[in-house]
Amino acid sequence: MLVERSWSNKIAIALLYLLIAAIFVSYIPVIYLTGLYSVFSLGIMGLMVLLVVFTFFRSYFLKNRFLVAIIAIIACLVVEFVVFTVGHLRYDMDDVRQVVIVFLCMIVGYTISMDEQQLTRMSLFYTIGSILLGLYAIVFYTGSFSFEGDRTLITGKNQIGGMVAVGGAIATYFYLTTENKKGMNLA
Repeated sequence: MLVERSWSNKIAIALLYLLIAAIFVSYIPVIYLTGLYSVFSLGIMGLMVLLVVFTFFRSYFLKNRFLVAIIAIIACLVVEFVVFTVGHLRYDMDDVRQVVIVFLCMIVGYTISMDEQQLTRMSLFYTIGSILLGLYAIVFYTGSFSFEGDRTLITGKNQIGGMVAVGGAIATYFYLTTENKKGMNLA
């Protein structure tokens, strides 16, 4: 794959690092359980919009049917939001925001250009961040690593599990590919 070295791609990569860090910070329990989460959520959406702007206007972008389909799905979500809002029906904006972020991430992931070293650094950044967030959440919600006593559902604590799982999958992938490069056959 040809790696693009333009200023817009460098800015997009820097914004992606900032976005990942902002997502981790927003899920720190002290922030997630307070009103600060909504502020971080808006900031994350703003960063995401900036990131999409830096990656959206590339000549090959609209030629791909997959990306056009994602844009169509986002447009349908916007129409659904308008219909539910105008009709005064119940609508949870946080659900829409989370779905839109996933689709926007797919667009950015397709259009951003990284070499193997940049991808490895970004993956390592994500993995370490998710592990630290997971450890902090364990200590915050339980007070230690012992899980004795009442295990009631606490708002927000399960949100971090998915991020830690993705970080673990990334770490496993890099471990297996490193072992295969050293000549070990794991099969």
